[in-house]
Amino acid sequence: MPIHKHEAQFRPDIDGLRAISVLAVIAFHLKIGLSGGFTGVDVFFVISGYLIGRIVYSEVARGSFSLTRFYERRARRILPALLATIAISWFVADRYLYAFEMGDFSKSAIASILFAANLYFYGASGYFAPAADTIPLLHLWSLGFEEQFYLLFPPTIVLLRRYSPRLMFAALLMMCLISLLVSQALLSSHPDAAFYLPISRAFEILLGALIAHPLFPRSYNRLACELSAILGAACLLFSLVTFTNDIPFPGVAAILPCVGATMIVWSGQSNTTQISRLLAWQPLAYVGKLSYSLYLTHWPVIVFGKLLQPNLSHLVFAIAAASASVVLAAISFWLIETPLRYGTLTKQYCLPKAAAAMLLVGLLPAWNLAKLHAPASADPTINYILSFNSYNPRTRFLARECFLDAEQTFSDRQVEKCVPASISTGAMLWGDSHAAHLYFGLRAEMQKAAIPVGMLASSGCPPIVDLDVEQRPKCKDVNKEVLSFLLRFRPRLVVLSAAWRMNSEVTAKLKATVDQLEQAGITVAIVGESPAFNSRGPNIAAALLQAGKPPLATEIDTNIETMKATDALLAATFGASSGVFLLSPFKTFCSEKGCPLLSGDGIPLYFDHSHLTEAGSTLYAKALVSTIVGPLIKH
Repeated sequence: MPIHKHEAQFRPDIDGLRAISVLAVIAFHLKIGLSGGFTGVDVFFVISGYLIGRIVYSEVARGSFSLTRFYERRARRILPALLATIAISWFVADRYLYAFEMGDFSKSAIASILFAANLYFYGASGYFAPAADTIPLLHLWSLGFEEQFYLLFPPTIVLLRRYSPRLMFAALLMMCLISLLVSQALLSSHPDAAFYLPISRAFEILLGALIAHPLFPRSYNRLACELSAILGAACLLFSLVTFTNDIPFPGVAAILPCVGATMIVWSGQSNTTQISRLLAWQPLAYVGKLSYSLYLTHWPVIVFGKLLQPNLSHLVFAIAAASASVVLAAISFWLIETPLRYGTLTKQYCLPKAAAAMLLVGLLPAWNLAKLHAPASADPTINYILSFNSYNPRTRFLARECFLDAEQTFSDRQVEKCVPASISTGAMLWGDSHAAHLYFGLRAEMQKAAIPVGMLASSGCPPIVDLDVEQRPKCKDVNKEVLSFLLRFRPRLVVLSAAWRMNSEVTAKLKATVDQLEQAGITVAIVGESPAFNSRGPNIAAALLQAGKPPLATEIDTNIETMKATDALLAATFGASSGVFLLSPFKTFCSEKGCPLLSGDGIPLYFDHSHLTEAGSTLYAKALVSTIVGPLIKH
């Protein structure tokens, strides 16, 4: 965020670095070339740590530091544009979002106003959380973390100053190292916590605070500064270009962009490097001045833009969204951010006025939450369908018991619930959430044939041995143990189901897995690719009914071609002579016209982008049972 001359010595190169960071984030969100653009947020953290540390150290050393004055400056800097963004987003959301979506939006808005957006989104995260690109205020998680730093860092420095500067520096260094270790440890066990919680992000902002400390060595040797700047720029560029969304992050991986930014900031103190002069280029520095407003506006523009114009080509949408974000950011900077930061309105009684503004804006989402408890006045059929957006699958999926979350291991399963006592005559479901969503219906249908059903499923883990899943590093070990378990106890039937994402490697490893099961005398059934929608199933169904159309997800809404391609690969690999039973969701439930979203009784078959409700699970299970039970009993 830009810092004014009266607060500290002006650094135009830092404005330029901010510009690079925010443009990288926008490019990443618009999917226009920088796969690691998300690391721009981490660069912001380093910059904030440096600038705030510089201010606090200086004023504490002079004996002029005041917590009240510090918080007043932060309130004038942060709140005007933030509250304006939340309020305008609320007006758009209230007009275009469904009631259940408005409830989630309102909770996130209130959390953002209370400086706790990162904590809210951590609590709301998980496998069945809404898709990120449908949450208008998701980007405010980073503001929540920065605001928590602003609240905690100055009192910590004041307390440490009572002892000695050396103790202060050592304490900050220790906190930085502890945070990094915690961040890396959480990546494998609680990745959402590693992403959102302050303890796992603190090292990034503390890196900036450390180089601002008076005890951190300065170098005005031109060659040393040039080398530092070039190496820092190389680290940052490498991160922006080569990192992907699949890399475990933050943890140790965040060191590269953060250290890169730290080296650029540190070397720029001399104002002599080529990199610092390049970053200080006036057009780039101007974008840096807009960076705070630009960061605030770009994500709501993208989310609402996709909602209102879903059929625009990717390039046209990217150009339009980027242009709109810049225009709105300039308006925010000149008409809201700057006047309220430096104008007379906030000079006196700043904190009481800030609290009043927070309360006023907070009343808007609070009103929506209150309305959710009022009687519905819309079409009851539509209300009923949309109510399935609040469907909680965890009990039906036996979540954390037989359907494991990403951080769990095979030993975390509750065997008495997951495995039937008579496993040798029973059936076992194996796969990811697309196996878990069959469990409710398959257990009920199989019981009619006196075949007990159990489940061994893991979030994001297709039932394929020796397959690496980047976002689920524990899949390989879990699947190895599942296969070993199945080969040891030999159930009568194993049903494999997943969001397959088929290619030649996946198909070959699936074939090898199935071969091992069959060699052990186990009958195998494979459920092909299920429909995956570009929006939540109940929303699509409701919109179609309101438009007077049948509740059928067409190729615009779902992955018909992917389902057909998966069917072709499975058929080619497991032909009629293989003994493997194949169930094609496309051939069984869909057609070239599309896939049904409601049962014959008008009950939604899917509660989100791809997962089955009880009604959907029952429908699939009946088709699966009719395909395999007769031959299985004869076998």
